[in-house]
Amino acid sequence: MNVKPIARIFVQTSVFLAVFKGQLVHADVHMAEAAYQVGYGSSRVAYGMQFSGACAERVNIRISITSSRSVEESLDEIAQYARDSAPLLIVRCPRVQTIQAYVQDSPSTLENNYQFTLERKSNWQVSDVSTRHTLFKHLLDAGYLPAIGRAPFHERVFVRFENGRFDGIYGNQLGGHLVANHVEKHFHESSPDRLSHYLVRGYFYEVGNEQADGTCDNALEGYALWGAFDLKIPVIGDYVTITRRPCALQGEDARSEVIAFSDVTPRFLRTNFPGFDLDPFILADDLAGKIAASARISQGQSQDAFLATRVPLLKTDLIQVFAARNSNCSSPRYDAIYRINHERRDDQLSRNGEGYQNFIGQLVQRIAFEQCDTPRSATVDNYRLGDDEYWDSMIFSFQPASQSVFADAKDYQLQSLYESDAAKSYRKWKADNMFGPSCTEGVFCELRAGRYLNAIYRGDDSQIRQMDKLAQDKFRDTADDLFPDSKGNEAFNALFGIKQMVETAHLMRGAANKYMYSYKKWGKTCFVEGAEDKEYSITYPTYIVTDEYGYTEEYGGGTSSAVYSLNPEFFPLRDRIAGASGSADASSATHTLMTRELFFGLEDMKQRYACDSPEVKEFEQQLRRITFQILESPGTLSVAAENRPPEVSATMAEPFSEPERVASSVSVSSIARLMPTSMPVASSGLVSISTNPPRSRSAEERRQDDFSRDSVAAGKSVLQDMFNKVQAEQGLPTASKNGVQQATGSGAQTSSSDKSNAIATMSPAVKQQRMRQELADLQQQYQKEALAMNHRLLQVQQSGSRAELMQVRAEMQQELVALRGEHKKRVQAIMQKYK
Repeated sequence: MNVKPIARIFVQTSVFLAVFKGQLVHADVHMAEAAYQVGYGSSRVAYGMQFSGACAERVNIRISITSSRSVEESLDEIAQYARDSAPLLIVRCPRVQTIQAYVQDSPSTLENNYQFTLERKSNWQVSDVSTRHTLFKHLLDAGYLPAIGRAPFHERVFVRFENGRFDGIYGNQLGGHLVANHVEKHFHESSPDRLSHYLVRGYFYEVGNEQADGTCDNALEGYALWGAFDLKIPVIGDYVTITRRPCALQGEDARSEVIAFSDVTPRFLRTNFPGFDLDPFILADDLAGKIAASARISQGQSQDAFLATRVPLLKTDLIQVFAARNSNCSSPRYDAIYRINHERRDDQLSRNGEGYQNFIGQLVQRIAFEQCDTPRSATVDNYRLGDDEYWDSMIFSFQPASQSVFADAKDYQLQSLYESDAAKSYRKWKADNMFGPSCTEGVFCELRAGRYLNAIYRGDDSQIRQMDKLAQDKFRDTADDLFPDSKGNEAFNALFGIKQMVETAHLMRGAANKYMYSYKKWGKTCFVEGAEDKEYSITYPTYIVTDEYGYTEEYGGGTSSAVYSLNPEFFPLRDRIAGASGSADASSATHTLMTRELFFGLEDMKQRYACDSPEVKEFEQQLRRITFQILESPGTLSVAAENRPPEVSATMAEPFSEPERVASSVSVSSIARLMPTSMPVASSGLVSISTNPPRSRSAEERRQDDFSRDSVAAGKSVLQDMFNKVQAEQGLPTASKNGVQQATGSGAQTSSSDKSNAIATMSPAVKQQRMRQELADLQQQYQKEALAMNHRLLQVQQSGSRAELMQVRAEMQQELVALRGEHKKRVQAIMQKYK
């Protein structure tokens, strides 16, 4: 017999990928050493083999054959080829005990897809040879139900509940298994007597692959990839869903993914089960009925027991975050428990000075994506340690409101906020005392920011300047958080004008502008003879920028305008401070808390007072006088002790205690065989096949094998040299002949190589997390620089002329174009680094 190995120079390390979004990556690794051909011309037969890539006691292989004969006619030769190739697989996977082989003809049908098993203990004797059609028939006859599931279940899923045990078989080659013997009843939280669903807890097993997250550190039941699963079977009205936690035992916290099994439709049956005469059915109803008839059902772990034994998903000295429920990925909910009192959490638990909301939003987003597969939202209930009721509850959405180059950097946003009565009372108390001790008696004291409005009414210039000092201090704290380099750095302050912006900021000027711009809300009856509408407008210059790739973008352009409708007594002040931007609504997110509260108070005034009332006329006169005085002589006064806002002292609860852990009641179960061992060949439909023991290759064949391996090595060397040349030209790491990455150039480049090596060894999940963090840092820097420009513009608006304002706006347009272009390049560089 003339046997000639096929010299596939570049194929030895080839990987064939089929990527499914949100799932583990499935890959086959080509075994060039197992490829050979027999004969020539019309009698030529060529064989090839791929294996799953992950090594454990059980390995899947896929055999390809090129021949003029059908697979059915060649089964004996194919089986012999598999036995002869088993020693080659042992070289790659020394632990292998069972080989599951698959081969299919073209075009592929259920009748010409074959699979068989080889066992090491029987000297790789072939057994359990069957077609896909025969296997389907056996599973259906054995009581399995077909279902539909997305990858890694590859649509075809077979599930069965019998004698208190749940089994599932899935995957493109039916190589995945679900095994469980623990079933729980769960009831509705609102109606404890009404059954909600059954929860089946067990383990899944897959052969795994060599891709990231494709294997576990240790095999289980001979499988390289395994983990815990929870199957939720609703009693009525929903799909069956499975939550998988790879490489985790039951009761252990780990990343999870949720997959739904759809009901079986007529179209699915026609496409996937032709000739089986199956009727559509609702999977949840069938499984729930069989489980209900079983006596082996526990009531499940109570919520109290779960709460007593759960462990934190995140733990620091000040805060711990827990899952609120045992099965927590269908609708993620978390409990955040902190030791600090609620009133001081914005100071103690804050992210970049943005308060607790942004701090916990970022944490919940990170935890949800670590624990669940692409969650869309999550709820967090916030408690102080020892409290039975939450202070407030926040729902965060993880879908960005608008797409941008930074969309992946910060894609969490507060969707809803529910406050307890205590939280609402504290929020009102804090707002009432924001400008100092709340004023309880006096004109306008009942309005929001009543202390400030009453001070204007009374013409108390000293108190106004003290409250403006409070606003400046808040502004300075925000600036220090956003611009940490500004502290004590005169050059930085001079560049961005931060110090001057803080020192010249006055609430009074903004309040006067807001009052005049919204004066028309008093109504037409409030205008007297001589009143007029005056429009302020500005046309922005247009800039056309072409980057180094030839891509052209247009920035700027457009017109802004604002109309002020006022009585004559406001004309002088209007001409000093009015502008094309007008004044934003009180609810605008661009305002500081104190500005927002003051603007809401001005809007409330128009609802509760008449425009011609003595109180309002006196207020307007003092408003104009004090504003002119501040424009002529800006500055604030130190806040007297009696005028400072009252504060709630920080208190700390006792340190966290460790929860008691209990062992899982869910045991590891053995895996069901696909085909019965006791069934005779004739009745089972198994294919009869005969093979010889694995033969030894001749000296000529071994020489040809050596030639093939040498050719493969030579091809790898050529590819390596080409790779190194390109990498060196770009200053990137190169690879040595033994496959170890090397750095090029100087010591500084060596450091870059180390970083590249580190990135290359990261799993996709870690790469994604690192990339998101770098993009988040870049977005923060971008926001700082853009905010500095806005503050500079605000400064000119407050104290400069219109000519100066026009000039600064034109300069800012150019600076913003350059800033956006630079950040776009840096975003592309980060994404390329982690590609």
